[in-house]
Amino acid sequence: MNAPLSHAALSHVQAADLAALPLIEKWIAFATVSRDSNLALLDWTEAYLKDLGIACSRTYDDSGQKANLWATLPAHDGETKIGGLVLSGHTDVVPVDGQPWDTDPFKVVIQGDKMYGRGVTDMKSFGAICLMMVPELLKRKLKRPIHLAFS
Repeated sequence: MNAPLSHAALSHVQAADLAALPLIEKWIAFATVSRDSNLALLDWTEAYLKDLGIACSRTYDDSGQKANLWATLPAHDGETKIGGLVLSGHTDVVPVDGQPWDTDPFKVVIQGDKMYGRGVTDMKSFGAICLMMVPELLKRKLKRPIHLAFS
């Protein structure tokens, strides 16, 4: 993509400047607490990827209320099975019961260079950033497929 920015160049960047912010906000808004279902988030994510022409598949737990989502961006030669890179992250978050949140944990709140919300550092922002990059990656002639695995 682009060369890394220097520390000086990054010093004025605010959380609100993040290109992935709309997708981070979307993912955080899904209250995918570990004891509950993650299917609504996967439904949204699968629709997003399908709109970009990416096929997805799921595996479900025994209850049918939780699932894993697998999606593959093919290499330029159409290869989807051999080699590649897996970008993997979980969609569930730790419950917030009894925790002293000053903000709604399922709404991104930005204060200066900090972002608050359940999952912004583990791992919903990573998943959202992966999704943000899909259109750019589809423009490139990938030598190997890229797989997205959201559990």
